[in-house]
Amino acid sequence: MAPDSAPDPEAEARRVALITGGGTGIGLAVAKALRKQGCSIAISGRREDVLRAAARDIGAGTLAVVGDVASPADTKRMVQETIDKLGDLHVLVNNAAIWRTGPIESLDDDSIDQLIDIDVKGPFYLVRHALPQLRRHRSTATAAILNVGSSVTSRPLVHYALYSAAKAALDMMTRCLALELAEDRIRVNAVLPGIVETPIFGTMMPTEKIEGYLERFEELIPLGRAGRPEDVGRVAAWLCDPANDWLTGALVPIDGGLGLGSGR
Repeated sequence: MAPDSAPDPEAEARRVALITGGGTGIGLAVAKALRKQGCSIAISGRREDVLRAAARDIGAGTLAVVGDVASPADTKRMVQETIDKLGDLHVLVNNAAIWRTGPIESLDDDSIDQLIDIDVKGPFYLVRHALPQLRRHRSTATAAILNVGSSVTSRPLVHYALYSAAKAALDMMTRCLALELAEDRIRVNAVLPGIVETPIFGTMMPTEKIEGYLERFEELIPLGRAGRPEDVGRVAAWLCDPANDWLTGALVPIDGGLGLGSGR
């Protein structure tokens, strides 16, 4: 189909979504929720074995695209492979991220560069490469970008300067792009998860300490429990639904009320 031709109504009915970091945790939950919504799904990540297993879990026809969002060349290939193999692209979910915390003097140059490359520059690269295809859906308003941020941007936290700054950048990127792309009827929103049980905790601490860590936070969460990836997936899919075509620039906290404080 020529780039300037009108969208195919049948193709619009089976929207295509690309989810970065879609092999585990929140990314996998978002992919499953969008699949239930009727989307064809592409997931990307750096670990091929994890992606292949996730693709089987999501369902037949799911595309697994191995790549690193920190690489401009990889992000371009992810987008193009999705379009080539699934025929289109309507929804981009920027979920891939890493978590680095600690005293400022403990963060070495490599850690700082890696976090900014993945958490900030990666979404920029992907949006830049996806825009030509997303703009093709202006007449049907079916294009959406969803960024996965964090509730840490709601207040300053000790030892979170780097991670919080990166996620704050993503918040402002979301709002600026919502304004910039409104004329193309591309909606840009973000979810801001709080403490959610995902495999990322296994990269931060020994496995035997995770349960106790989460339990300490549960005492602070007004709704009384840590989140599950599905809690975020449902809201993310709702924000991407074309039925919500008058919603853009939203930063939606999904944290069990943690950001509100205890009120006690």
